[in-house]
Amino acid sequence: MSRTLSWGVIGTGLIAGVFANGVKQSQTGTLVAVGSRSQAAADTFGETWRIPHRYSRYEDVLADQSVQAVYVALPHPFHAEWAIKAAEAGKHVLCEQPIALNHAEAMAIVEAAQRHDVFLMEAYMYRCHPQTAKLLELIRSGMIGQVRVIQATFSFQADAHPERRLERVNALAKERGVLPLAIALAYVLCQSFPTFPLIGPLALAETRTSWQALDIELTLEEVRWLNLDD
Repeated sequence: MSRTLSWGVIGTGLIAGVFANGVKQSQTGTLVAVGSRSQAAADTFGETWRIPHRYSRYEDVLADQSVQAVYVALPHPFHAEWAIKAAEAGKHVLCEQPIALNHAEAMAIVEAAQRHDVFLMEAYMYRCHPQTAKLLELIRSGMIGQVRVIQATFSFQADAHPERRLERVNALAKERGVLPLAIALAYVLCQSFPTFPLIGPLALAETRTSWQALDIELTLEEVRWLNLDD
């Protein structure tokens, strides 16, 4: 039995690139296929990470017999649909967080994985981090005494530069021929944190603009440019 897992990646956004970089450094995984909504995006991603099979449809990744497991790196509203389809195709599933938008969607994914006897996991890295395992070891051993209160803070230093970011959003929107708000939403949707349920649409009039963002697939270079990583 092979000790190397063959991965297919659905989606070519920033977080997909982070995952691909991790697999490239792994001794137990290899990248064999990538799917995007356009052949150009799939080819660019495949060339960057040396992935041999590059598809312009997500379905083709699931139909690829060389793919054993699928990483779902799509915007949050599409997690349930494609995680379920991957399970139905007999592929093990690693789904980017949040695994779904609500409890009902999450349970539908779980039930699909159970029906088709495939492994399912949400890509929540802290559950697998060595520091978390060490923390549990210390607590269970009683080495630090009885835990009575836990106070946790999640933060990071961010040089926001909102004026420069706004200039770049406007420039990219003009180049793409869309509203700046659509670029901003597309940028948020490709992040690894669960923000989509928080950003709207808040009113019926915003629906058209919000859904327009789902058709915009930012390249890794565009995301880095918006992040001021140059």
